[in-house]
Amino acid sequence: PHKTGRTLTPAHHRLNLLRLALGERTDATICTWEIDRPLRQPNYTVDTLEHLRHEWGEGVEMRLLIGADMALIFDQWRNPRRIEQLADPLVMLRPPCDAEQLLAHFPPSTRDRWRQRIITTPQLDISSTALRQCLSHGQPIEPPDALAPAVLAYISEQGLYRKKN
Repeated sequence: PHKTGRTLTPAHHRLNLLRLALGERTDATICTWEIDRPLRQPNYTVDTLEHLRHEWGEGVEMRLLIGADMALIFDQWRNPRRIEQLADPLVMLRPPCDAEQLLAHFPPSTRDRWRQRIITTPQLDISSTALRQCLSHGQPIEPPDALAPAVLAYISEQGLYRKKN
């Protein structure tokens, strides 16, 4: 729902890209519940988390990884309090944003709560939007290893993200 106003790549392509990106990894699985649902209405994170809680049970501890951009609008999500009950939202930062810059956007009353949610991950100064723009204009991907070769090959073969003339 936060991605309205733009055309999304069809779900079957996104699923194939994810499968190619994960390759032969055995420490990750793909849940297709969101795209397998017969409903054609917006899917909300809270719905997915409710489904996973029902499927996995109460004994499973869930976490929701989000970017800083989504953390800033988290209060606009559908039922954010229920999301917090179901899964701890954890925030991954991307340069040039650092923890203090992010926290400055929150009211003082919520800063400590959000500070505890920031996790340290390898930081890559890259965004999916920037990657799609490079692909649509036929420009080289920077950094060159941002996409797995199999993913890049699939994008090229399927003509994804090409600028429409």
